[in-house]
Amino acid sequence: MRVLLWDGRKGLYYRATDTWTVEVSDAEDFGTSLRAAYYAQQRGLGGVEVLLDFGDAEYNVYLRVPESENGSAVHEDSAWPAETTPTAQTAG
Repeated sequence: MRVLLWDGRKGLYYRATDTWTVEVSDAEDFGTSLRAAYYAQQRGLGGVEVLLDFGDAEYNVYLRVPESENGSAVHEDSAWPAETTPTAQTAG
């Protein structure tokens, strides 16, 4: 699995050093969704999504990068995204 940044409005993948590409094979692999989201926020890349690319579009997962008006909503040491973290349920 590769972890990419995707701009769905433009149909482009983040490449490196603020360049974009239409080729998924040329896209930068961030390794983790947290690292990709943090990178996007630190560079003001609003409206992008983290793409978990499994090599088959049927299985790919897109995660919206949260935007913040007062700095980053994602921190390098956080458990982003909290709303998608599985919660334990107990049988009762």
